[in-house]
Formats: sequence, C-alpha cells, structure tokens
Amino acid sequence: MRSLISRPIVWWALLGAAFVILQLYVYAAWLLRGDPAPVGTGDDPVPRGVRVWAWLFQVLVPCAFVLCLVHVVRDCRARRRLSFDALLLGGWFLVYWQDHMPVLWRADFFYSSYLANLSSWAPQVPGWVSRGDDRTPAPLLLTSTLFPLLGLCTAVVICAVLRRCAPVRSLSSRPALVAVAIVTGTVLDLVCESALLLTGLISYPGTVGALTLWSGQPYQFPLYEAVLLGSVWGVAGSLRFFRTAQDRSAVERGDTGLPPRVAVTLRILAVAGVLNILFLSYALLFNTISLHGDPVDQDRPSHLSSTRCLTPGQPLCVSPTEEADR
Repeated sequence: MRSLISRPIVWWALLGAAFVILQLYVYAAWLLRGDPAPVGTGDDPVPRGVRVWAWLFQVLVPCAFVLCLVHVVRDCRARRRLSFDALLLGGWFLVYWQDHMPVLWRADFFYSSYLANLSSWAPQVPGWVSRGDDRTPAPLLLTSTLFPLLGLCTAVVICAVLRRCAPVRSLSSRPALVAVAIVTGTVLDLVCESALLLTGLISYPGTVGALTLWSGQPYQFPLYEAVLLGSVWGVAGSLRFFRTAQDRSAVERGDTGLPPRVAVTLRILAVAGVLNILFLSYALLFNTISLHGDPVDQDRPSHLSSTRCLTPGQPLCVSPTEEADR
C-alpha cells in the first residue's frame, strides 16, 4: 500500500478525481437549481457579419473536433492502447466546466449571446462572486468542442516547434524548451482569440489599458490573457513533448505493475488533474489582474453584454464587495 501511495500518478489521479466530483456537483446543481435556458440577444440588432461568423464557427469547429476525435481513436486502435493524445483530448474536456472561471470575481469577459447557448452553470461553482451570472450564455455548440480541440491542437503545434528547437544548443535544455513552449502558446492564443474578437463573438470590456492590444476598441484584447493562457498551453505541450519511450508524461509516472484497467483510469484522472490545476491557476491570476482593470468607456451591444446587471455607460458587472467600496 505504501508503495502505491508513493507513486506520482496516484496523487495526480486523486486530484483529478476531486475535480471530476466537483464538476459533477456543479453540473447537477445547474440542472436542478439553476435555469439552463437560452440567453437572448437583447434589444440591439446583431450585425449580419457577426451572425455569419457565428454559424461558420459553430459548424467548422464541431466538424474539426469530430475529425480530430476520429484520428485519435484510429491512432489508439493502431497502437492497441490509450495514447497520450487521447488523454489530452479527454483531459481538456474534463476542464471545460471551468470555462467561465476567468470571471470568478468580476465579469469582464463575454461570449456573444447570439451563439447557440444555455445560461451558464458558473453561479453554481462554490465561492462564485461575480454578479449577474445567472444569465451568462454558455455557447455549448461552440465551446464544448473548441475547448478540447484547441487543447490538443496547440500541444501538437508546440511539440512541432520544440522538435525544431531541440537541436539548437542554446535551446536544448529542458527549461529553455519549456520557455519556448510558453512563448509559442502565447502566440497561438493571441491568434485564436483575436479571430473571435475581430468577428464579434467574444469581448473583453474591462482590461488594464497599459497591457491591452487595441485598447479602447470593442475588440480590445488583454495581452496578459495571452501570456497566462498561453503558459497553460505551453506547459501542457511540454508534458506531451517530454514523454518517455512508453508514451508516459511526468504525471503518469508509477503506472507500471498495476492492472491495465486501473492504470488506464489513473492515467486519465492524472492528466485531468494537472490540466485542471493549470487552468485554475490561470483563472485565478487573470481574476487578480482584472480587479485592476480600467473603467469601461463605451457601451456594448446587448448580444455582447450577456444581459448581466448592465446600465448605459456602465457595461461591467462588479462584485458586491466592489460595489460596497464605491
């Protein structure tokens, strides 16, 4: 028993199991106590361009996810074992419940409510503070597939970059390669989120102006978001790159000698555990920085304000604590 507990995979798997239990509670509370009904677009008309891009993304992204899933399943069948890419795909799906965690304390990120959606489970997360989130749109058709798709695809791209950098003497050390992975992840996030911002499908209304790209514009983008989420993708990509010859990552160490079904279960939970920790760390840091965001100097169209505690000229929700301080 002592030998089993000392294995890293067991500790990571226990952490992953705790996150799985937590998200099951959140989803159950959402269904039983919440109001998972569609969120409307409000009074403002949704521009035609936004509508076109919304359905283009909602068709292409799920299709890309299905193709990715088919490729991963075929790869697993060819190997006759569960590949690390399959673990990444499943692990990121088990992180999806945290999609709204970056607005845990203050609502300064919005999805367009024109996207096919249900109101979010976010208020059911223990410790949730941000106000008005009972009508936050969760665009399930898009984000439920985009989350695991980006998680795996960014890891694949990062590994391709690291393979090019590894032969370079100045970049051959593990810390240097991890740094390259984080920089690559940052660039990838900047590209991906800019595509959603410029098409009007997401919005960051309350950002730190000095750290924001296109500051003051409806499509402004906080660069610290790219660095923080890019770091998550970079570390996840590094886990994939530094696998052993047995296709095991650092968090899967210690699965040898275990019954096959037990080992597979522990591997799934271990990867889910580390990915959940990475994303939660990013979300808490993003929330902390967001508390210092500049005042919003423009109104937002109703489809990008999530119908959440908004008044003209003040399109940013604040927590009860912030409101008491005013």
